[in-house]
Amino acid sequence: MTVERFMKYATELTTQGANTIELVAPDGEKSPHFQLSQIDMLSNVTNELDKADIDVSIWYPTNSMYWDTMDVFKRAKRLDHLFIPSADPGDMTFDELVDFVQKIKPEVKNIFPQIKIWISVQGYGQKDFNKFLEKAMNAQLPVDGIVFGPQTFIGLKAIRDVLPQNYLLRTYPDICHALKCQYPQANWPTYLSITHQREPILVRIQQYIDIYNQNSPYMDGFVTYSEGLMDDVNKHVYNYISTHAHPESVTAEEIAKDYQKAFLPKEKADTYKGIVRLESNWFPENAYEQYLNETLNYFVPDYNNWRATMLYFRASYDLYQFYKSLAAASSFEVTRRDLEVAIESADDSYFLSEIQRLRSKIMMNIHGNYTIINPKYSPILHFILSNAEHLYSMTGIKLSYKPPYSAKPGRGGLLDTIYNMDTDGVYLVNLIDSVAGQPIKEQKKTLNLYLKRGSVGVLGSNSAAVLHADIGRLSDKDAFVYNHSMPIKDDFMFFDHGIVQMNTFVYDLNHKNALPIEWMTYGQSMYETPAQFYIQHLDPTAKYRIEIVYVGDHRNDPDWKVGLIAYNIHTHEVKTIHEPIVKPDPPRALSFDIPDGAVAENGEIRLFVQPSIQGKYK
Repeated sequence: MTVERFMKYATELTTQGANTIELVAPDGEKSPHFQLSQIDMLSNVTNELDKADIDVSIWYPTNSMYWDTMDVFKRAKRLDHLFIPSADPGDMTFDELVDFVQKIKPEVKNIFPQIKIWISVQGYGQKDFNKFLEKAMNAQLPVDGIVFGPQTFIGLKAIRDVLPQNYLLRTYPDICHALKCQYPQANWPTYLSITHQREPILVRIQQYIDIYNQNSPYMDGFVTYSEGLMDDVNKHVYNYISTHAHPESVTAEEIAKDYQKAFLPKEKADTYKGIVRLESNWFPENAYEQYLNETLNYFVPDYNNWRATMLYFRASYDLYQFYKSLAAASSFEVTRRDLEVAIESADDSYFLSEIQRLRSKIMMNIHGNYTIINPKYSPILHFILSNAEHLYSMTGIKLSYKPPYSAKPGRGGLLDTIYNMDTDGVYLVNLIDSVAGQPIKEQKKTLNLYLKRGSVGVLGSNSAAVLHADIGRLSDKDAFVYNHSMPIKDDFMFFDHGIVQMNTFVYDLNHKNALPIEWMTYGQSMYETPAQFYIQHLDPTAKYRIEIVYVGDHRNDPDWKVGLIAYNIHTHEVKTIHEPIVKPDPPRALSFDIPDGAVAENGEIRLFVQPSIQGKYK
């Protein structure tokens, strides 16, 4: 990254409506992609932004460098806004944050008298958030404004309602992440979520139109939360809609047309249609070959235009993952059948050799050898790999954690997750390894239990919400029958606080605690808000047992427990299924009896996952 390359991109953004560039403060990390030190880069970039008369904001956590010497402010040529996040990172209590701001404010204002100082209130529990509200309502905050960012305890409107008008309130919309984030991708097919993961080439025009219009009545502007080039289309969404006279009437097609006009080659006039379709590529109803191929056909790679090449890469990646998912499912189904035959065999030698053969087969597939199954996957895979090299040479965009790309883990390494499988392959390999050396009878028992079990649903992060769970009728022999899954309403995309969101695990092929694929996707609510789910078509007179899995954050954390209660919508009775417990790590299936009277007359049971938060999270 050079100052010239940075300024070229910044100028492109400002010509499309942006009026502020927010920089990240130096953190001391070194990168092979930067020719200057962080502090020199900051100095030179702010100098160029000042020449171009572009407002400069700096995101400056309390645990970053140079606060003791104030070198960031001394070296910067222009700073219009200082944003100090309360957490992620920083992690100060609210009292500590206020003390910190009061300490540094005089010196900062001495260097930049007109600078506006902002704080966020991210990551606070009820105790710290109440302190913020008290000072805010009494106009005792030593800042010019509040930034509404991810992990905020209440919604934007609720903050605006209590925040005196003399304080500004801007948003900090996350436009670069798709998982475990402010606006997660809803109902994402697993074959895409485990390969694109948290920081993909993200194109979500309609969703960000809706988010902008939902928030705009309560905000005094915004600065989008971006970590690079892969959210470039989403930046254009905010630039376009925020400068439009009637943002409520803006359409996705309108923005895509404008993006094409501004940045893409003119030879292919209908590329904008493909840009719109990239968003819907990720909808479950469009996970079929014809739709994904049609999307791809709207794009052409242009090695003189990084945006065209990046969009073509994304469309190709979607299609390849669909092909690979089909191959993986087909191959793994054969593996399951072969495993069943091996377990039923009376020949112990055959059983032992067969499970090792199956293990080797899974490991081969883990490393992407689906081109052996179907050669038609090979050309598109070859193109994706070569296209990544072109993108890197044009922009320095980092699509792998390995040299020469050297991205940070979890930061867009699409070439490192391209072979992830949406099957139980890794889990089964670990299961085979875990039983090695045990008596043959015990090995068969463990592997057979895996084959016979159903899909166990997942209770997830923070409040530990449910995507689905298995509930089984108890027979006279206390047999557990997996026969019902828990649906989840999908009207939760644009949540403020307490609305369920969907997440998917970051997939790690080397993780010895790999989970079954059914546990990879889960829902969550935030903080102490219970997450509500339901199961239907039950028999009110029968006895049931529910088997659930708690995943997500705060596992094995005694300060973050979860309890499960049932609510009968007809009798209004509340039944405790289990008291608050620590979430196991690694996650495992937990089984609980459903109390009598929990199932309503119409065969429905409502479940509430209730967090019990203590200690530093309270």
